[in-house]
Amino acid sequence: FNIPVQQGLLLMAVGPASPAGGAGLQQGDVITRVDQTVITRGGDLRRILRERDAGDVIRISGTRRNGETFSVDVRLTEVEISE
Repeated sequence: FNIPVQQGLLLMAVGPASPAGGAGLQQGDVITRVDQTVITRGGDLRRILRERDAGDVIRISGTRRNGETFSVDVRLTEVEISE
């Protein structure tokens, strides 16, 4: 992807039925901020998500692969993680 940003988390895939997909996030988007926290790597996002509960709403901001900026609200849902 040719994205004009220096830092952030590149979304390699977004499930269309996921809360992120439902909010309009797309493959190739770069997340640069969640609420007031700057995102520079995947660990930043994982830490934020661990601190939140299902039903909470977070604001995700970033840059699309075409260079356009975005800001969307995503309502978190509970996800089962298989081991």
